[in-house]
Amino acid sequence: MDMVTHCIGRGWLYTVTVGGIIAACSASPDRTFTGPVDGGTASDGAYPIGTSSCPGGIGSRVTGRTYAPNGIDPIPGVLVYLTNDSATFPAASTAVACQQCVMPAGTITSTHAGPDGSFTLSGSALDHGGTFTLVVESGGFRHVQRQVVVPACGEVSLTAAQTRMPGVSSGDDTIPHIAVAGYRSTSSSTSRIDVNDKFTHVLDAIGITGYDTVDPDKTGTSGGRQSVDLIGLLSDMSQLSQYQIVIAPCGSLGNFAVAQHITPAMVTNLHAWLGMGGRLYASDLAYSVIDQGYAGAITFAPGPSSHTGADPADVGVGLATSASLQATVDDLGLRTWLQNVGVLASGATTIPVMDLKDPWGAMDSVPDAELSGGTGPSGVVLVSGDVMWHTGTGGHHPLTAMVDYAGSSGASCGRVVFTSYHVQSNTSGTALSPQERVLEYLFFQLSSCIQVPG
Repeated sequence: MDMVTHCIGRGWLYTVTVGGIIAACSASPDRTFTGPVDGGTASDGAYPIGTSSCPGGIGSRVTGRTYAPNGIDPIPGVLVYLTNDSATFPAASTAVACQQCVMPAGTITSTHAGPDGSFTLSGSALDHGGTFTLVVESGGFRHVQRQVVVPACGEVSLTAAQTRMPGVSSGDDTIPHIAVAGYRSTSSSTSRIDVNDKFTHVLDAIGITGYDTVDPDKTGTSGGRQSVDLIGLLSDMSQLSQYQIVIAPCGSLGNFAVAQHITPAMVTNLHAWLGMGGRLYASDLAYSVIDQGYAGAITFAPGPSSHTGADPADVGVGLATSASLQATVDDLGLRTWLQNVGVLASGATTIPVMDLKDPWGAMDSVPDAELSGGTGPSGVVLVSGDVMWHTGTGGHHPLTAMVDYAGSSGASCGRVVFTSYHVQSNTSGTALSPQERVLEYLFFQLSSCIQVPG
């Protein structure tokens, strides 16, 4: 009997076949478990190949590939399942919530999309055929496809329109409630006070449009061009708790001297919000939002910065406008996905990174609780590189990292992601650069469910 061993890494699941066994391949697994090959029912455990009542032992199957909202880019690790066509689903959440990985009630058969987004659903419950509802789900993202007709002992292949994630919440389709400091990429009138790092450009390119923008308070004071600003959001728990994801790109709360604008009330709120399941992204000079909001999650460079008034970790030696750094893609899941979308050639391990602005916010290291007695934060380095610091030191350091929030009880619900480089590179055009592809992958990682240990 062939069995599947699944390996979950930071909420996403990847599999490879080794000697007839589908084996774990995540770079930093949280745990492993066994389950059905390409599906199986939620209650029957492993579904053995060849026991179908259909001719030749080959039962009914539903195949497809999960995509980003743009219908172009495959998204790996997504939970895909079939349920009754009369199933009902909760409305989009209007408040932060803990997104832990659980199998939804009423699941008939389920699987997870592979590294290229492909999936196959099967199981004895499908062999007689019928009409089902397909659900594609990852964290707060959920697409519901009604009226999937499965022929008895046959196969149905689904299209991208039937399996892609939604870009806005509508009906049964949901996305997380997202707040982005900055302005939409289509706006030009506000560009002179916008953030340095246009995160909205990437969200729009991958088809996610149902997000809110807040004034980035680039001067370090509230009261910008939008009625809602980042200072007000982080200072008011009732506002902050309405969002599952908050994005604070470089330029949020000012340039360089960001830490001075983060109040004790903001720190208290961020801790509480992360503990409730909030997901926080920051880049470059906005590192203090993470450094203070989740102290110890990432060890930033000790400094001091040579830039007058800058925060201590603003020590990275920048690149010239047209220059790039060949950065190592450390995470196996990310590396495999970049190969699937054509960014990396087979066997390649590095990507060009641009927009390391002088000076940039530098990480020294990322702690790993598994190596320190199992307590405290545990993170994963996704991208790293050989860099120089203005302190006269340098070496190989993280450039992109993700850390799950370890609350006082030890349970993880929240998550933080930091990148030292800007996600929108200084190349022109609508095509996403390699580092913007990293952001696309990271965004779905940021929002995905967190596997419960055990």
